[in-house]
Amino acid sequence: PIVTSVVGIVKNLYTPGGSWCSTHSSIQWQWIMFGIPLLLAMFISIVSLGLLYWAIKNKMRRGENLTGKQLFLDEHRQKKSWAVLKQASVYLAAFCVSYLLSIVSIAVHTELGMA
Repeated sequence: PIVTSVVGIVKNLYTPGGSWCSTHSSIQWQWIMFGIPLLLAMFISIVSLGLLYWAIKNKMRRGENLTGKQLFLDEHRQKKSWAVLKQASVYLAAFCVSYLLSIVSIAVHTELGMA
């Protein structure tokens, strides 16, 4: 965010719109400054969540042969892991939904050739 903000100031891309400044620049700059970093953040978040799910599933498979106290402790850890995964999924969904309209807006403006 710091780099894109500084580049926007140096290139004089911001209009006087307050803290949520909109750029009066070309669609190319909107993609460079906002769209691509946002899509990259979404992609990394989704991949990270997928890796977390995969790690939990693998750990569950390895814990199938446990007995006694180890089984009890492993089940408790798995419940906590699933709770973390569910919470992370909710945060990721909220993140993606909150920025969906911004990405759609940039994509529509790109398609229509509007600057």
